[in-house]
Amino acid sequence: MKTKINRLYDPLFFFAFLMIIAVFSCKTPPPEVEEPVLIDRPVTIVPEIPQEIRPFTLDMIPIPGGTFLRGSPRESVLAKNNERPAHSVTVDDFMLSKYEITQGQYFIITGKQPSRCITNPENQTPEGWMTLPVDTVNWYDAVIFCNKLSITEKLDPVYEINGSTNPDDWGDIPGEKDDHSLWDKIIMIEGADGYRLPTEAEWEYAARGGNGTPNDSLTSVIRNRPQMNSHFEKIAWSANNSDNKAHEIGRKDPNELGLHDISGNAMEWCWDWYSPYRADKLENPIGPEQGEERIIRGGAWSYDVEYCRPQYRHKLEPWNRLINLGFRVARSQK
Repeated sequence: MKTKINRLYDPLFFFAFLMIIAVFSCKTPPPEVEEPVLIDRPVTIVPEIPQEIRPFTLDMIPIPGGTFLRGSPRESVLAKNNERPAHSVTVDDFMLSKYEITQGQYFIITGKQPSRCITNPENQTPEGWMTLPVDTVNWYDAVIFCNKLSITEKLDPVYEINGSTNPDDWGDIPGEKDDHSLWDKIIMIEGADGYRLPTEAEWEYAARGGNGTPNDSLTSVIRNRPQMNSHFEKIAWSANNSDNKAHEIGRKDPNELGLHDISGNAMEWCWDWYSPYRADKLENPIGPEQGEERIIRGGAWSYDVEYCRPQYRHKLEPWNRLINLGFRVARSQK
């Protein structure tokens, strides 16, 4: 009788033993996960910007001022806690850019191309990236753009740091671990006619459609998910319809004021530091004098349609950058 050890030298047994090892060691590998082409940003050669669009003038929409109920009423089933209490807010006349700032506009003014979303689903030409909303810009980047654009168009810059309105004098933008004290003391110059970020109140007022839209829109009218999805399908890019991509500005219908993509495509920085709401009547609020996070508004191509509601409030540290975060600009009307 062969021992157990000697059986390993039996040719048939040895062949069967190898086959068993082969079967268990050659399992089919899991399928590779395809990375979105928008997130993996390759090294690109920026094409020459045609001279006829240097410099450019933004298409600004006049927004008549008025009074509205900011936030969400307590009975709204869609509301988040930081949207309450709803309270009366009055804003003066102002202007807001019809579209979000594009990557091409940002490059012309700053000479930088920070965005990670560079594949344009609607425009496959080498210059297609230029008409996508700028992304991966922090709050400081947006403020610098506003002042540089104002200087380019010979307007009075709105923002000042340490006595200067020239961003070239401000030094390097602070990162997460740097000292932010100087940059966080930035001030708005009263009466300056240049470009700036909208306040949170101005943004929500405009996103709601101003006085032309009932104050309880999207709370009393939209009562369930199908209604909400149907409403924002027409005016906003969200995770529901974007195919996980940023889209060329202006492809969706505008809102009642003629503003495109304000509900969704890229989220948008606002001026204000974040703070909880209070049940006070306010006129032209600009948020607290200091804080830790700045306000962000609007939905995004990568977020659920719920974030497209005008009342929804985001917040983020001003040094932070996100692939789905950009901005649009405002101007005061004298």
